[in-house]
Amino acid sequence: MTTELREIQSMEDAKRLSAAILSFLNTGDISFNPYRGSLFVHPDGTITFMGKVLRPEQISDHLARHVWENRKKLNKEIRKWKLVGPHIVNCGC
Repeated sequence: MTTELREIQSMEDAKRLSAAILSFLNTGDISFNPYRGSLFVHPDGTITFMGKVLRPEQISDHLARHVWENRKKLNKEIRKWKLVGPHIVNCGC
């Protein structure tokens, strides 16, 4: 994902980005994650996203929908990330 971060043009792009964000969350990689501080994994496997507690099987669809609904703002952050790198992105979506 770090070499091929694309803007969100379709729901498939939103699903791809949400899968990458979840994979970054699990591996601890520092990469594009506009939801840093809003996405937490609990020891019991549940995930809190923006105050809503979700089961692991729910998070992917929920996150993809949120990414799709906020694609304009996220696309702006993706363009910034491509220009200056991962240390600037913090859109607070």
